[in-house]
Amino acid sequence: SKFRAICKSSLLDQEAQTVPAPKGMIVVSPKIIAGITANFELQTKDYINKMEWNFGDHRKDYALTVNHVYATIGKMEVTVVYSDGIREGQESKTIVVEANQKPTILTFTCMDGSQVDKSLPFSATAKDPENTELKYTWDFGDTEYGDGQNVRHFYKEGGDFVVKVAVSDG
Repeated sequence: SKFRAICKSSLLDQEAQTVPAPKGMIVVSPKIIAGITANFELQTKDYINKMEWNFGDHRKDYALTVNHVYATIGKMEVTVVYSDGIREGQESKTIVVEANQKPTILTFTCMDGSQVDKSLPFSATAKDPENTELKYTWDFGDTEYGDGQNVRHFYKEGGDFVVKVAVSDG
């Protein structure tokens, strides 16, 4: 004897349900400056397992939160395409990349005199128009260098040395 099972499924009187695509919003750094790292994030309540950012400068990234540095100024169209594995969403935002304004050194303090074999203090303060983090680089004039806003240096020999400090924001 043979056994035969017949399985039937019925969707009678049921309407197919459409599930909406995931939704999100692009959030960016308050000010986008050429040469300075900008932060981009897709804020969403939906589950996302795949993303592709296009920053408008022929470069891409694939994370929920990304850092990007623009080399040129101007208007850029930032687009992110994202998916939950089934449905796809897309968001776009026009941003303006501004020119970087260089920081200004406000104070520069160094110790004068002939103090060989002693650690001497050096300090500088600077202001950046975009309020980005500043990096201080020192040239002590004796082939030695240092980093930081406030530094100390030990001269091994006497002599005349020109001390320089450079401040950058990028």
